[in-house]
Formats: sequence, structure tokens, C-alpha cells
Amino acid sequence: MSYIRSLFSIDNLFQPKGEEEEVIPVRETKGLIKKPFELEIPEEVEVPKVTFYNEYSVLKELEDRIKNAKSQQEMPEGTGPDTVSVGAGPVRSPIYKSSEGYPLKVSEIQSIIIEEASLRGIDPEVALRIFRHEGQGSYQSTVPREGKGSLNGREASFGPWQLYVGGGLGNEYQKLTGRDLTTDNTADGIRKQTQFALDKAAESGWGAWYGRKPAGVGVKDGLKNAKPIGNWRD
Repeated sequence: MSYIRSLFSIDNLFQPKGEEEEVIPVRETKGLIKKPFELEIPEEVEVPKVTFYNEYSVLKELEDRIKNAKSQQEMPEGTGPDTVSVGAGPVRSPIYKSSEGYPLKVSEIQSIIIEEASLRGIDPEVALRIFRHEGQGSYQSTVPREGKGSLNGREASFGPWQLYVGGGLGNEYQKLTGRDLTTDNTADGIRKQTQFALDKAAESGWGAWYGRKPAGVGVKDGLKNAKPIGNWRD
């Protein structure tokens, strides 16, 4: 009769010295078991290190760019509604040469809106939703129009808030500020227009902006504690 060390109890692997080892009898079988044996386990198993740094960095960079684009709602230059495709790629529309696009990035205009909305107690997110459905894509409206209330074949509405000079808030803005919306496409003009428009929203709601409907904004949404402050007069 031969004996082998029991490997069926994990406790036996850590048995204190001095105690008898548990053994079990095993009938000798020719060619299979000739003598007691031990199973050798290496102290440390080496695992090959695999680095996916290059793939990870590319994916991370792409993810960051997507998040940044979503948060800022940016439009790359030359791809907005104020452009036309000619030949190999998009070019600036020649229709409205005095105020092509904006002098600021969309993210910078958004920052102005957030700042001015907060000063008035207006929910900035609601104000941004109106902006996205009004003047974010182009300084002058891209809606085709002829006759009164038009300029160069398009509706005469201007700026982030599409102030209309055919008998609307644009006329009031020009009269009270002495500015001309057709040439007011400057960093200072963008802020003044925003201050004026948000004061009007604080006074009367969003009813003057048709973009509120596709934006899903009610006339009084985000204006519960809003108050005009008149800083556009400075």
C-alpha cells in the first residue's frame, strides 16, 4: 500500500508544523502510482504586460472632442446656414457682406448669454435654447424674403436674438440705442443686443421669438423671478 499527500483539503496546504499530515490510502496501480508525490506550484506566475496606450489615447481624444462639441454646440466655420457650396467646398455667402457670420465663437456668445441671463434671474438654459433656435447659425436671418422687412433677399432680422427691423424689436433697439443692426455685428453689439433682448423677455416673456416653439419653451418658462436691469443703456 502506498500513500500520497492529500490535496483535497485547502487547509492542509497551510497546516502548522508539528501536526500530523492527513493521508489517505491509495491502492497501488501498476504504471500509474509508484510512490508518494507532491504537486509543485510556482511562487509567482508571470503575466505578460500588454499595453493598449496608442489605441486608448486615440479613443480618449475622440471622446473628448465629441463631448466638447456637444457641450458648446459649436458650428465649424464654413458649414453653417450662412454659407453656400461652390466648387470643391463651402464658401462664405456674398448675400450679406457687411456682417458675415459672427465676430465671436458660438461658445463665447453662449457665455455672454449665461452671464446676462443670470444677472436678470433668467434661467440660462432656457435662454440658450431660444438662442439655438433663433440666431445661432447666422447673424442675419436666412429666411428668404422680398419687400418690406427684407434686406438682400432675406428677412431683416439680426443677431443672436434675430431682432426684426421691419416693425419689431429691432426697430425699438435701434431707436433707443442709436445703433444700426446692419453694422452692429461686433463683440460689443452682440452683448448689447443680448442685454436688450433679455430685458424684454424679463418684462414680457418669450412671445416675440418664434424660435421658442421648436425649442419647446413656453412664454414664461425660466422667467419666474426675472427682472430687467437696463444695462444696455450704459
